Amino acid sequence: MGDIDIGDMFLNFMLHSLILPAAGVDLTPFFPEELAGSSRDSLWEMWGQCAMGFKPSPYQAVQGILHAEERIRGDPGDPTNIFRWDIIQLNLPGSPAYDPSQPWVCKIRFSDGKIACDLIIYVDDVRTMGGSFQECKAASRRVASILNFLGIQDAPRKRRDPSLTPGAWSGSIVLSDGSSIDIIVAQE
Repeated sequence: MGDIDIGDMFLNFMLHSLILPAAGVDLTPFFPEELAGSSRDSLWEMWGQCAMGFKPSPYQAVQGILHAEERIRGDPGDPTNIFRWDIIQLNLPGSPAYDPSQPWVCKIRFSDGKIACDLIIYVDDVRTMGGSFQECKAASRRVASILNFLGIQDAPRKRRDPSLTPGAWSGSIVLSDGSSIDIIVAQE
């Protein structure tokens, strides 16, 4: 798994045009000279990005990042796409072919029979997953490249290279030794 952090999550997305007129500050008392000789009687500056405390900001930011996720995933049938997959394989408890050593649900590529790369986004954190270090690195690169192309900044100082022990994420720690996966819930 690799780890990418989206920098300043809310500030990456613009406020809805209906909210813009109400998201401003009256600067008239601070810059009276700006109004001298002008037909205006006040000086206002508007805030254009989503901001903490505005009720619609979380909705808009998550909606925006979900649109970005669609773009990142791309066409699952494209052979050059790192997130390509062909079928969804179910391995559910209680089914006759259930194998507890395999995941319950996974995307499989026909080209090599391996589990496909994937990503999970939780607010401003992105986890990329791949069958090898190189595949996971390529998935992380695609995520960061498309985010930056869309104008959504990632925080490279917080990025972690792919690892079998990637550290805590969303209250849990995932550990793998290559044959098994353990999930530990943080005490906090």
